[in-house]
Order: sequence, then structure tokens, then C-alpha cells
Amino acid sequence: MFRIWKVPPQELVEVLVPGREKCQNLQREIEEVRDELMRLKSRIEQREDMWLKVLVAKETKQSER
Repeated sequence: MFRIWKVPPQELVEVLVPGREKCQNLQREIEEVRDELMRLKSRIEQREDMWLKVLVAKETKQSER
């Protein structure tokens, strides 16, 4: 079993710092992907709204005839 209290502090730093940096980088990537997903969802909603307006306008025009 790995006993942390018998490991010299410098070795702990050498092991933990890269792991911490990797974790931070992954968290940054996750946030970037979330932001991109939210932008894409917003674009989809805008396009759905646009098409709904087109269809409503078309239906209104046809019913006026």
C-alpha cells in the first residue's frame, strides 16, 4: 500500500502537479464544449423560430385567399 507520509514532499509535488494541471485543462475543455453546445442550441432555436414564422406567414397568406 502506498503511504503518503513516507514519500518525500518533492516526489509528491512531481506526481501531483501534472495531475492537477491535467485536471484543470480537462475542466477548461469541458467548459469550452459546454459553451459551444449552448451556442449551437441557441442557433437551432433561432432557426426553428424563423421557420415557424415562415410557416405561419404562409398559412396566413393561404387562408386570406
